[in-house]
Amino acid sequence: MRPIQGMNRESPLHQNNTIVESPLPSLQIGPYHTVSSALQPLSFEGTLIPWSNFLRSVEHAHINQNWARSRTSRYANGPHSTEADRVHIGDEHGLQGRFQQAIGQAFGAVLEAKAINLYFADFKSSGSNYDKTPDVVGLQDMAGITTIKLVGELKAPWVIQHDLQSAVRRIRDLRQKIAQPVRDMQALGCEYGFISTYNHTIFLRQFQSPSGDWEVWYSPPISSSSCYLPTVPNPQGTHLALPHVSMKQCMLYVCTLASAANPVNNQTVPWVIRVVR
Repeated sequence: MRPIQGMNRESPLHQNNTIVESPLPSLQIGPYHTVSSALQPLSFEGTLIPWSNFLRSVEHAHINQNWARSRTSRYANGPHSTEADRVHIGDEHGLQGRFQQAIGQAFGAVLEAKAINLYFADFKSSGSNYDKTPDVVGLQDMAGITTIKLVGELKAPWVIQHDLQSAVRRIRDLRQKIAQPVRDMQALGCEYGFISTYNHTIFLRQFQSPSGDWEVWYSPPISSSSCYLPTVPNPQGTHLALPHVSMKQCMLYVCTLASAANPVNNQTVPWVIRVVR
C-alpha cells in the first residue's frame, strides 16, 4: 500500500537538535494570579562577573553534538516522549509544574537520549538533609548514590520585581536576585545553577580562580521564545554578532557540564547575607 500523500512515516519522531533549537512552549497565565514578590531578603556579596563567551560556547557545543544518533517521540507511549499539555498557572507552584513539564519531561527526554547522566527533579526526591528547599534540582544516579549536580530557582515572570532582563543592568539588583540559588549552590557543593522566570533564565557557575578565590559567573538572560539561528562568519573568520541560541541549547550545555563536574568546596564567608529592605 502506498503511503498517503503528505504523510511522513517518521513523523512521530523528532530529531533531538530540532527539539533543542526550538523555543519553549508559551506560558499560559491565568486571569487570577499572585502579585507579590517572592524574592528573599538576601544579597550575594562575592565576586560577580559575566560568564565569558557563554553564547559562543553554547553554540560550539551544539555544533559538535552528534545529533544523528537518536531521536525522541512526541507520543506518550514512544521512546523519550516529549508530549506536552497546555496548562494555565497563577502562582509559583504552577510555574514549577510547568517548568518541570517543559524542561524536566520534554527536554529531559533529550538528556536521556544523549546519554547525559542527569535528570530534573523536585528537591525532596534527592534525599538531601539540607534545610532549604530549592525549586528544581538536577540529579545524577551513580553506583547507587544520588547526587545533586544542578540547582535552580524559579520566580513568577509577571511580578515586576522578578525581572531578570533589567537586573543585569543593575548589579545590585542582580546580586539580590541570584542570592538564593547561589546560596544553595554553595551549601550543596554544586558548581552550576540557574534562576528562571521561565520567560528568561540566567545560568550561574561558581568557580575557583587561579588565585584561590571563589567567584560567580552569570550568563546573559536567555529568552524562552528564542530559537537557534546559526552564526554566519564573515570572510575574515570573525563573527559580527553574538550567537542567537535557545534556552534549551543553553540548558543542554550547562547540564552536560554539570553532569561531569565534581562537587565544589567553597567555604567563602560572607558569601550570601541577609539584607534589610
